[in-house]
Amino acid sequence: MFEELNKERLAEIFAIEKKTHIYLRIPKFKIEMDVKLTENLKQMGISDVFDKEKCDVSQISGEPQLNVDDIRQKCFIMINEEGVKAGAITLSDIRGAGLYSDPMPFFTADHPFAYFIVEKTQPNRCNILFAGIVVEPISENDTIGRIITESQMKFGVDFCKTCDFTKNSIFAPFPLFLNLAAIGIGADDEVAKNVFGFLANDDSKPVDIYKHLRHEMKPSEYESCRGKVEVFQQIFADKNFELDGDFMENVKRYYSDVVKPIDFSNESEVETKVSEFFNNSLKIDVSEQFQHDPTTNLILANTVFFKVRWCLNVIDDGISDFFIDEQTKKSVEMINFTN
Repeated sequence: MFEELNKERLAEIFAIEKKTHIYLRIPKFKIEMDVKLTENLKQMGISDVFDKEKCDVSQISGEPQLNVDDIRQKCFIMINEEGVKAGAITLSDIRGAGLYSDPMPFFTADHPFAYFIVEKTQPNRCNILFAGIVVEPISENDTIGRIITESQMKFGVDFCKTCDFTKNSIFAPFPLFLNLAAIGIGADDEVAKNVFGFLANDDSKPVDIYKHLRHEMKPSEYESCRGKVEVFQQIFADKNFELDGDFMENVKRYYSDVVKPIDFSNESEVETKVSEFFNNSLKIDVSEQFQHDPTTNLILANTVFFKVRWCLNVIDDGISDFFIDEQTKKSVEMINFTN
């Protein structure tokens, strides 16, 4: 069934206005995942930024032979009777050289399943904050906007299909798109076209995509009565690395005090400052210290933090079997949603 899922079907699901209430039992789970996204992005068509010969990000800096070396992400998600808590860290290294029905349906998630956490900004548009697969639970009206949503959906579905289906997984399309958009701001025409073409997956005018993505990159924080989403951006630049004036002006228009010059020759300082940014914005201690590559001149970093409380009553429902496959089952802690 998952192999038949695509962005069109996902869009249909997210566009459903009528809410259907069901009795739901799901396992408690906690997942952490480190993933390198470079090869996946190359396979999905965004390759110029990683090519030393083709990559021209001279609008970020006049330093010679700059290219994006690596894009990687660390995500976590925890679901229990209190609610959902999730976070994502995305790094880009740039180098030199409804109505109730009666009875309500009952669904028990006692087998592998995929999940998507979305921010629905308009009826026909949403950002995919997190997407992933649970294999074995572990306790503990804007046209451009619509197009970018579709691209996130396609990337999310395609990436999930490349996952190892014997392991739990999680990744975050939205912060990845923010980092790529920041790179696109400083790229020349060809590289920018490659980047924004991937982000929008459409022939829309690059200037329209550019404006929309710059707006989406604004650091934001908003809180509802039951949840919170926070997005933070940071650009760490070598203090001896000269950034382009126009790029800096664009950055200042859409970020608040986001550029942090530090001494990249001091490996300890870089690792401490970057790790502090992640720990402070996610309000947790990231389990692993950031590892600095001495050939890197610029680090684009962002975090997305998501926390929500359930709108229904949720109780601990004891231990049940979770069927990993037809031959294998595991006893897991379940939670039950009630009115």
